[in-house]
Amino acid sequence: MRLHGNEAIFHRQLVIIAALILTNQRAKRTLSLG
Repeated sequence: MRLHGNEAIFHRQLVIIAALILTNQRAKRTLSLG
């Protein structure tokens, strides 16, 4: 499946945002545990 330039950028942003949310949740969990 080939993505156009804009779609590739959008997909990359989605992946980055998802990673940020996951790390943020992990950080909150570790902070609450600590």
